[in-house]
Amino acid sequence: MQNTREASRTENAYLESLLAKHEAISGRIDQELKHPAIQESLVKRLKLEKLKIKEQIVHLEGRLN
Repeated sequence: MQNTREASRTENAYLESLLAKHEAISGRIDQELKHPAIQESLVKRLKLEKLKIKEQIVHLEGRLN
């Protein structure tokens, strides 16, 4: 039972880190889109990274619930 609780705490901590990273990337995308000279390739890469993190979040939330 103890190992299950520890695993759950670890997964919750990982989920929180993913959520923070997702939020940070959103902010970075917003910043880049406000630039007069938008770097389309950077924005595209950031959006792809954000999507991958979102997929990880959804998967982990499904395991936790």
